[in-house]
Amino acid sequence: GRYRFWFDVRLNVDGGYIFDDSLNANSSGAEVRRARMAMKAQFRDKWYGEIDMDFADSRADLKDAYPMYMPHPNLNLKWGNFKEIFSMEQNTSSRYLTFMERPMVTNGLTPSRTLGTQAVWNRDWLLVAGGVHFQDVGGWEEVQNRKDNAADVGADEGYSLTGKIILMPFAGDLEKGVHLGVARSYRTPKTDDVIGAIRFDVRGPANVNRRKYIDTDRIKNVDHAVHGNLEAAAFYKGFRVQGEATRANLTSEIDSIPVAHFKGHYVQGSMMLFGGRYQYNAQDGEFTQPRLGRQWGDVELALRYQYLDLNSPAAFIPGGAGAAWTLGVTLYPHSYIKLT
Repeated sequence: GRYRFWFDVRLNVDGGYIFDDSLNANSSGAEVRRARMAMKAQFRDKWYGEIDMDFADSRADLKDAYPMYMPHPNLNLKWGNFKEIFSMEQNTSSRYLTFMERPMVTNGLTPSRTLGTQAVWNRDWLLVAGGVHFQDVGGWEEVQNRKDNAADVGADEGYSLTGKIILMPFAGDLEKGVHLGVARSYRTPKTDDVIGAIRFDVRGPANVNRRKYIDTDRIKNVDHAVHGNLEAAAFYKGFRVQGEATRANLTSEIDSIPVAHFKGHYVQGSMMLFGGRYQYNAQDGEFTQPRLGRQWGDVELALRYQYLDLNSPAAFIPGGAGAAWTLGVTLYPHSYIKLT
């Protein structure tokens, strides 16, 4: 009983019809958004590991791949490829997302999976995390660019220092909870693209639309970027609200002067209509699968406003800005099935 081995399989099939008769018409369609297969294992009492692959888009991309050591019930250390603890919405598994896609500001300005090492300390109402991170090793194209840059010009891969503090005043209460978090990340340019450049870009609220209307293109001669994130969430039984504000400041390698500032935020609220209740995981600082209120399942109603601004007039960067309202209805016919 001290060794366990199991699979985590996930399939998201999405489709969208876009009402658009403009000259820049967007395409409607359907896709396999995620096709994930993860192998996970527990070794004795203090070791855990997993390897997670995504086979959507007719290719294999590495997602989570790490061993984790837990020397104390309140402390864990991990090494490998995984999500940096920075944004609540980014760190929430796609299994538990309220909407089909994360907000534009989350996709555009918050770090996700990178290779590195991280420590997380958690006790009662407090979670503190910090890590040293390097490249994203998931995409084939990014990996090849990194290897080519290393072989051709001997470029260093770059690094990131990310830390976060979360306060959870009602940790352990199953009916209500509050989440308050602040995160900061110091990031040097990576070599999975043009050396010394950073780019921020994002698609719209629907992934089936492949256009990127908000895009800074490559910002060159960047010494480092500093990202900051403020987040707050609260729930009471079947009601939940959540929001985040994110900012990224870039500094030039020429005279170390600030060159660009980007920002965005989102606010969302949701409720379970038939007695379901939200569940908060204080160990990871995120929401998990809600408990369903009826034997046949439950229905969730949600509303979100989001905004992202990648314009930086002082640096002559017209990355664009956009806002969106999203209304979502999710049917849970079973704890393992979602129809959104």
